[in-house]
Amino acid sequence: MPTTYPIATTEQTTNDVIVFDQEGDWADASSVVWRWSAPGGSGTPWYNLSDVRLRSTKAYGSVVLVAASGGRTAMLRKSTRQILWQVSTPEDNPHAIERLPGGVIVTASTKPGRLRFYADSTHTKPFRTVGLALAHGVLYDPARKALWAIGDKQLIRYSLSGKGAGTKLAVHSRVTFKGVLRTEDGGVTWTETFRNTDPKAFYDCVTFFDDKHGLAVSDPVDGKYRMLSTRDGGLSWAVLPSDGMPAALDGEASFAASGQCLVGSGGHDVWLATGGGATARVLHSGDRGLTWTAAGTTVPAGDSAKGVFALAFRDGWHGIAVGGDYRADQASPDAAAVSRDGGATWTASAQPPPAYRSGVSWLPYAPSSAVAVGPTGSDLSTDGGRTWRTFDTGSYDTVRCAADGGCWASGEQRGWVFPRRRPLHVPGAGRRVADRHRSLQRPGTGTGYLSPGVSVDAIDLLA
Repeated sequence: MPTTYPIATTEQTTNDVIVFDQEGDWADASSVVWRWSAPGGSGTPWYNLSDVRLRSTKAYGSVVLVAASGGRTAMLRKSTRQILWQVSTPEDNPHAIERLPGGVIVTASTKPGRLRFYADSTHTKPFRTVGLALAHGVLYDPARKALWAIGDKQLIRYSLSGKGAGTKLAVHSRVTFKGVLRTEDGGVTWTETFRNTDPKAFYDCVTFFDDKHGLAVSDPVDGKYRMLSTRDGGLSWAVLPSDGMPAALDGEASFAASGQCLVGSGGHDVWLATGGGATARVLHSGDRGLTWTAAGTTVPAGDSAKGVFALAFRDGWHGIAVGGDYRADQASPDAAAVSRDGGATWTASAQPPPAYRSGVSWLPYAPSSAVAVGPTGSDLSTDGGRTWRTFDTGSYDTVRCAADGGCWASGEQRGWVFPRRRPLHVPGAGRRVADRHRSLQRPGTGTGYLSPGVSVDAIDLLA
């Protein structure tokens, strides 16, 4: 691998492909070495650029492969930005694209979940389609001459043979994610400590009270949410009795988007966020998940796409709930609510975030301040969640603030970081907090736990 190489990204706000100089300051426009604007925005197949690959070919020189979730996949000649090949499949929701030796182009689509193989840039009809539920990524591995694909809770390695339309695939190996993963070296290696064998269970989020006691939650099984409990730091897990769990509403479930649907505070209190039912509820337990009470919120509900997506409690009394309707074309009024009585009652924020939000966290060095994130931006509250102000328009899924004052956000775009042990500066003239931090330091040795959701969206770290 060369010591220097370009960094290619998709910018969904402007619907551009941007290539940066690896050594440049990515917040500085002078570090942009190549840019291409997709010929269409919202409501067109070019909407929501989701993947880009830079590849070298004998026939066309350097090419740029692009996928847009709106339904378009394409290959461009890098030097002229000419579109050499494109396919429109708006029913597919394509998420990724790759080019194999010999010219075969592969796309991965979540709907209905499949990989499509096109013989070369002169063919717009696939010569092979392979089913893969929630297919999200494809990558060619030249060292092993293999194709890697990731989908719903699984990673597959395909062996390849043949060329062009005669290319054949065989499953070489498959890794299925159906449990809880634990690390003791800061994320370098992981060990599975729980495997879900119940097809009715789908675990969304995990939280810990201390370095020994924690819970993980599954969507309702037989009419009630299912709780896993550990007393040994995640080395072993047991399903808790459901006697103290209220019945789930029709269509009710939890959302794994940020990993913050289950949060704890102190040694015994834990709260669970719900959606999909007639009311977006918050359930509370004061005995580490044995018994629960439910309270309705003001966050939009009544649809499978609506509800409370994330919670944050700064102590046993003061809480914030965020959510709304995750569909991009739907409004989300009242996307935030606050509680001052431990989640027993909830009040809509007087000035909520302007759209759906999927993650929220209190700022540890400013007791009344919190930050919320979502696909259309990030917001700050300095009055305990009653009013919010947007400070960033990037697309993020989750945010977590650590005890030392550092805040980390991640999602479809480059993550931003708030400075550690320094007051939060909210730009009044447009300077973005995000642009002051270009890289994330590798975590030190620690123990953490991955939630067994559909993808690695949730992580909880212990000091």
